[in-house]
Amino acid sequence: LLQRIAASEGRTPPRLLTGTAHDEAVALVVEAALAAGGEAESLLQSGVLHPDVARGEAFRAELREVSRVLDDFAIQPEELTARLRPAIREGGGSHSLLPDPELAEHWLVACELVAAVNAHLRATRPDERSSSELLRAAADALVSEDDIAVPRLVLVDDAQELGEGELALLAALVGRGARVWAFGDPDTSTGAFHGE
Repeated sequence: LLQRIAASEGRTPPRLLTGTAHDEAVALVVEAALAAGGEAESLLQSGVLHPDVARGEAFRAELREVSRVLDDFAIQPEELTARLRPAIREGGGSHSLLPDPELAEHWLVACELVAAVNAHLRATRPDERSSSELLRAAADALVSEDDIAVPRLVLVDDAQELGEGELALLAALVGRGARVWAFGDPDTSTGAFHGE
């Protein structure tokens, strides 16, 4: 779908950004933030996140997951940052819809780093997109473009594993008249729910 749209507009079609390339970009941005300065560096140096943690493989994986979730819900990191700043100033609590200020500080660091990683990837890999970005772009195209042909029937296997990005794409297809038949394993999803 995205390749056809790009071809019709004379643009280079997007390619899949590999997890390895994304991980390398996160590592470079974290190192640059720790060494060179800037807002992300000041957040990392503020004690919210220890540099050894920020350099770790587990943190890079979590940061890529934050990026995926933001893509799934079509939220830019800058938007979430703007929402979090009042929580830090005003403070959250048990009777507030705002998150706890300490938690908001951690999310602020994550958003700043995701935004920096996105900027780095746009500069160094302008035609590559993560799988979650591709899903969101395809769903958005289906909603905004009228002349895109969609299949009459979409079959989905392992529906219990669908995430928000896939659901948004399926919803956009249904909105354009496609039928969706989804197959899944309720035992698997129930077992996952119970923590198995």
